[in-house]
Amino acid sequence: MTNTPPPNSSVRLLLAEDVRSEATGKGTLIGFYSDQSITIHAPLQTPSDMAVGIPSLCLLWTLTDGQGLFEIKCSIRAPSGSVTLLTQQKSQMTIGGALNVVVKLVPFITDEFGTFYAILDVDMNKYERPFKIIRGADSVASTPSTPATQAKP
Repeated sequence: MTNTPPPNSSVRLLLAEDVRSEATGKGTLIGFYSDQSITIHAPLQTPSDMAVGIPSLCLLWTLTDGQGLFEIKCSIRAPSGSVTLLTQQKSQMTIGGALNVVVKLVPFITDEFGTFYAILDVDMNKYERPFKIIRGADSVASTPSTPATQAKP
């Protein structure tokens, strides 16, 4: 069988807090980031160069329209250009089937903010998808000295 990597248009990246496999073979996304943008909140006094994070970040790659036994690598490129290899595996994709690659980062910690790139390498065919990490300060409404506004019935 000849390896045929999927075309770029058949490779998707979804970001979530977690991806769980169900007994039925289906996957469940928890805390889905629909706009590919993640805000990491830090206390107002946190220095701007201090690393902050979130409990978990999952990358769910879905591939269709390909076939073969592939060498797969997943990495992340930070805004500074540094690249971190996250996983490397062999995976089989059959004609008419789909392949899901799940990468869990528990916890996800960074001292960089801006546009990151998730990179999936399938037999040396690279697929890059941008996502943003935004530094957000804790909101005033959530501080103990300021009561939160309640909705009126």
